[in-house]
Amino acid sequence: MRLQRLCWPQKQLSRSRKLSPPSLGFRTNICTVSLARTAQWRRQAATRIQHVERGFAENAFTSQKAQNGSLKTTTEVKGPKIQDTPTDHRDLGTQLSLFTGHPSSPGSPIFHPDGAHIFLKLQSFLRAQYPFFGIREVITPNLYKKELWQQSGHWENYQDAMFAVKGGSGTVGGEDSNYSLKPMNCPGHCLLYKSQKHSFRELPIRYADFSPLHRDEISGSLSGLTRVRRFHQDDGHIFCMPEQVKAEIRSTLKFVDLTYDTLNVGPYKLVLSTRPDKDFIGTPEKWDMAERQLKEALDESGRPWGLNPGDGAFYGPKIDIILQD
Repeated sequence: MRLQRLCWPQKQLSRSRKLSPPSLGFRTNICTVSLARTAQWRRQAATRIQHVERGFAENAFTSQKAQNGSLKTTTEVKGPKIQDTPTDHRDLGTQLSLFTGHPSSPGSPIFHPDGAHIFLKLQSFLRAQYPFFGIREVITPNLYKKELWQQSGHWENYQDAMFAVKGGSGTVGGEDSNYSLKPMNCPGHCLLYKSQKHSFRELPIRYADFSPLHRDEISGSLSGLTRVRRFHQDDGHIFCMPEQVKAEIRSTLKFVDLTYDTLNVGPYKLVLSTRPDKDFIGTPEKWDMAERQLKEALDESGRPWGLNPGDGAFYGPKIDIILQD
């Protein structure tokens, strides 16, 4: 999981502006929950996750052996049998009938009913937190014209990882029908923000989006659920003022920690990737400003973090959250 870019508008926020790739930053979710509310949320979230885990545990293990820490199954238990402790999530997915793959659609997992149940539970878990963090969910298209990707800079810098789509008739309304499946939500969320006039008093504005994304990953790199061509992520963008960046990133790191702690995911590492040597947009001064605020937010998080010089995205620095599979 990684933090996507956080966007902020330039001056004259109340005026409609020509779309251009927002300067720098990251996706972030605000965390302003009181300690009492956070404790209540933890209890509710833990209860929901336990219901999911318990439902699958009852299908795979006897209660006594589960208490003893044994992963061996018995013939009396209904559902898939786990012969040995799986060390690969792909084996676990097959044995528990959670998901599978097929050569007809490489890198696009096919979820069985039980896998879809877990997938939807995780979505519900995250959606339930949005009101506490001031986030509004949106729905955006999967296809955009090539011209939008050219305008945003993705076509020049990310084209090799995008799936191009051409209309069957070749033209639509007399225009070229060259489209691309979206590999990320950035341009769509910028269109959404641009569709209305905004005052600086409204900021930050936070969008979240669960729509599917597609990236043309090299076939040899595909692996189960960790490297795919079609995926969903709890993706979003925040439109804010430059002076609000550090607070938003700091809150995001708290949100990530809270979520991973509730789901018992980790340990994880934080890595800041900085400006590439070439092929980046924006001025070096804005990059320096963004990187400085991200470093301060990381320092204030209380967690150790590392530096990955030159590995930032073409549109801005990024904080990678690295988990071991």
